[in-house]
Amino acid sequence: LKPDDKPEASFEVLTDKITAREYCSLYGLWKSEF
Repeated sequence: LKPDDKPEASFEVLTDKITAREYCSLYGLWKSEF
């Protein structure tokens, strides 16, 4: 990323169920299902 770029990404996903996980050093592991 460059300083003025937005922190975003796009992915083509060929499924109906998606699970996203992120680790935060302050709050621990986060998980969302879509």
